[in-house]
Amino acid sequence: MKYQLIISIILCFSFCTSSFAQDKKIVNRMVVLGSKYNDDNNSDYYRGGSHFLTLYIYQENVVVFANETIVSSDTLASYGQIFDFEVKRTKEPLKSNYSFKWMYRNTYDDIRGTARVSLDFIYSKKGMLFKCIMVLENLDKYEYTGYVEGTADISSYFK
Repeated sequence: MKYQLIISIILCFSFCTSSFAQDKKIVNRMVVLGSKYNDDNNSDYYRGGSHFLTLYIYQENVVVFANETIVSSDTLASYGQIFDFEVKRTKEPLKSNYSFKWMYRNTYDDIRGTARVSLDFIYSKKGMLFKCIMVLENLDKYEYTGYVEGTADISSYFK
């Protein structure tokens, strides 16, 4: 009985993970070029185009935020649904701010938690830049900067 329960949990986890991988649509991918953890610069770790912040639409109506790092052929990620979405826009400089609550799960250590995320998109003639600040429930602070691939107007996904 104990083994059946363990096998069921493993199969369910595998199905849910593969289902997420198959049913998601990338809305926006942000390539990280700079990073700070609790105000300490750790940008060197993220250089080389292997770290992304990504917004997905899952099953057509669930917005998922992911913090992904590609190491060799593996993707280490924190991902989860976002809630309490707010939008602010300014004209000078042309900027959009999205803030939301994020309920995440780490694929590499199974830790789950919540964070408050502030995501700025700054529009320029050369392209679109971003700045993201995440404050976790334990008050750890992550800050990422870089450029955006894809659209930045994600407000249409929130009704």
